[in-house]
Amino acid sequence: MELLRASELADRLSLSRGRISQLVSEGKFDGCYQGNGRNRRFDLAKCVSSLDRTLDFGQMHGNGAEAAATRREVLRETENASGLPAGASQLPDSDTDAMRLVKLEKEKEGLRKLKRENLAYEQAYALRSEVDTQVRRMLQQEIMQIETMLCHAAQRIADELAVDMKTVRSILMQTWRKQREERAQVLDGAADQAELTDAECEADI
Repeated sequence: MELLRASELADRLSLSRGRISQLVSEGKFDGCYQGNGRNRRFDLAKCVSSLDRTLDFGQMHGNGAEAAATRREVLRETENASGLPAGASQLPDSDTDAMRLVKLEKEKEGLRKLKRENLAYEQAYALRSEVDTQVRRMLQQEIMQIETMLCHAAQRIADELAVDMKTVRSILMQTWRKQREERAQVLDGAADQAELTDAECEADI
């Protein structure tokens, strides 16, 4: 049994140290390590086996393809060293076909799940796009109404104070545009400081 520190496990599995900590907190390494905190030591073979059981199809492919390939290589090394798959007892040759069928069925279910997720994402994206279009149209109309109101206000001020209407209108429009620019900068800053969601954090595996 090969026991590794978290940093060593991260190197062997081509993952970041932060991803290892995340997998521990998610319970995907339950039963695969001894100790806690800095004294925690991981059983490499059990960790590989646990990841292959608990990660979904999307995490096993795409961005996670390289890490999955690394795990397969580690698993082969473990099997070559012990003569048995990690965490398994000896199986008769007659079980080979059954194991292949189980694996194939698991992969097919993973594909079906991925298709369902893709369909749901496409539907949600289409809905969000329509909502974004409607919101932009409403904002444009609101801005036009505000600018029309400012023009009327400039005319009224000019009439009541006997000043040049164009000058009043220019002052009001400059003030309004400066306010829009300042608000846009504030919103851009808030967007830059926004933290990643859990789904975005998963993309590094």
